[in-house]
Amino acid sequence: MIIPLEAGPERLWSENALILASNLVSPGAIAYWSALRFWNMSEQIPRVQFIQTTKRKKPLTIQGIEFQFIHIAERFFFGVSTRKIEDSSIMVTDREKTIIDAASRPDLSGGIVQLVQAMRSSINSINWEKLDCYLEQWGGGVVAKRLGYLIETLSLSIQDRELKMNHWQTMISKGISQLEPGSGVSGPVSTRWQLQVNIPFETER
Repeated sequence: MIIPLEAGPERLWSENALILASNLVSPGAIAYWSALRFWNMSEQIPRVQFIQTTKRKKPLTIQGIEFQFIHIAERFFFGVSTRKIEDSSIMVTDREKTIIDAASRPDLSGGIVQLVQAMRSSINSINWEKLDCYLEQWGGGVVAKRLGYLIETLSLSIQDRELKMNHWQTMISKGISQLEPGSGVSGPVSTRWQLQVNIPFETER
């Protein structure tokens, strides 16, 4: 596929790149930061195309675009949606699975700041019942900690919030986890969510 010159500096995020990314491995789906951008849940343009797959595959660079393949266990490969770009089909994690993945691997999704932006901007387009089911299918753990903490701290209004928060509390993993993995060990601890808040972020828009 040829990326047109008029694509300019943002050619790293072209429709051609998405089509190509969706056809480099099977099974595979555009995920993490790439999926956040696809669903307009992130204003930032990732410089790497992230592809989630159950296979092991080395990174590729094609026409200056880097494609990174993230290997996951089969039980975590779900929530994949088929979408059309012109006449081509692409596979991408749906909004709800994208949020789950971003909470699991902030390092592949632009960090917690991008997750906060995604949750705020998509509060009305996310199916929270579906996300609740996905979280249970995932197994909760640190994902339940991060999402529960953010929903409460950001005062996000979701359907049956208290019921969901109580449910998610039963799924959190033992021990203290970091809100932003790899960003140091300092910061206050939320005992309710067993989460160390090791990065600052705005709780209000």
